[in-house]
Amino acid sequence: MSGRLISVADVVVDSRTAGREGNFTYEAPAGTKPGQAWLVPLGARSVLAFVTQVRKVKEEDLGFPRSKLRPLGREISSLSLPAPTLALVHEVSQRTLCPLSVAMTPALPPRA
Repeated sequence: MSGRLISVADVVVDSRTAGREGNFTYEAPAGTKPGQAWLVPLGARSVLAFVTQVRKVKEEDLGFPRSKLRPLGREISSLSLPAPTLALVHEVSQRTLCPLSVAMTPALPPRA
């Protein structure tokens, strides 16, 4: 294994789509930022997800084989969550002990 750093994005998928455990990690292209909306591959379909964190990790620290790391799909540039909204979602999740995907649901724009 190499010590090469990989840019990854942690994303959350709305609980109505992915259930309570809607947190996933994807390979992130340069310029990916928290709050961005993406259509990410999930199984055989693409679903709406929001980036919650972008980080650099060593391949051996992924926790799963690199071959299973999928790239983010397509950015939806017309949709994003502002930083204060994303911070509020994290706060609600921590204070109410609910999964991030559940806390995210009421923060989503209508019909998102």
